[in-house]
Amino acid sequence: MRTIWAFSAAVGWKQIEDFLVTAEANDGQTERTLAGFRAFPGLSVGDDETGSFRVSVFARSGDGTQEKAPEYRFLVRIEVADTEDYVAVEGLPDVLELLRQTAPLAASIDAAAIKRDKYTKQIEKELEKGSFRSRKRG
Repeated sequence: MRTIWAFSAAVGWKQIEDFLVTAEANDGQTERTLAGFRAFPGLSVGDDETGSFRVSVFARSGDGTQEKAPEYRFLVRIEVADTEDYVAVEGLPDVLELLRQTAPLAASIDAAAIKRDKYTKQIEKELEKGSFRSRKRG
């Protein structure tokens, strides 16, 4: 049995049977759509270029042909490095609590990546101009 995570502010984290699984789908977007969630996230926080840490929230659209587990109104995708996991969330207070726990980390990692890219470009520019000099310690 394949499982996914569920989260609630009252209970915390638990694993549940993966209600997204269906024989008609071979990718996450199709699974989400068939289960009645929007194809694209309504909110995404974090690094969308390298995927080092990203949190995306999908709302139920009610258009799914194979809706299961209707108590879950939101589906949150958490991407860490090259992996992704889905978290089923029942209501708005729960999704807000999950975002409170994860969004600051996602935003911090994204900000650090932006700074790193900025400084890398500055160094590359200085190297191209030949004006980058090493400093002697001592």
